Amino acid sequence: MLRGMTRLNPLVRMIRQAGLKKRVGEILLYVPLLGIGGYVGVVAFGGPPMAGLGAGVVAGAIPLMMVRRMQRKRKQLFTEQLPDALDLIRAALQAGHSLSSALYVVADEFPDPIAPEFRDKVFQLYFTTKERGSGIGLAMTFRAVQMHNGTIDFSNDRERGATFQMRFPLGSQPNNGTRQGSLA
Repeated sequence: MLRGMTRLNPLVRMIRQAGLKKRVGEILLYVPLLGIGGYVGVVAFGGPPMAGLGAGVVAGAIPLMMVRRMQRKRKQLFTEQLPDALDLIRAALQAGHSLSSALYVVADEFPDPIAPEFRDKVFQLYFTTKERGSGIGLAMTFRAVQMHNGTIDFSNDRERGATFQMRFPLGSQPNNGTRQGSLA
């Protein structure tokens, strides 16, 4: 329902940049709940309705302020980690590794927030670390796992290679991502 509303795009971006796994609707649900709670709290203790209104506005803004604060913190961490990640990519390229292989190493070696940003690239279409790879297999697997409400993660062992772990919820219905029920 909220997906098509372009006014919410900045909030969607802010939530994603904060590293939250919540949807816009979940965050927006807290705004009126806390706002009403603030108003009722002040008025119930004998405060004037105007003070209750002010408390409601402040309380309703708390979820958005928290998301904004988390976004700023995560951006700061990203800014601090990026030079080291770029150095690792440079070193890997100088050692003769491909760019995709260098990105794979950064995704595996770095903590949040750098790792998830690079980790997402591994599942993009045409990303491959193999000289003759097509980069289609992981992207298709990722999409299939998503369609079944699952998650996929990986770790890399230099000697044994990458290990991928898929998790699926029990008893859930597949999510085909469209309203009509087709993959179109």
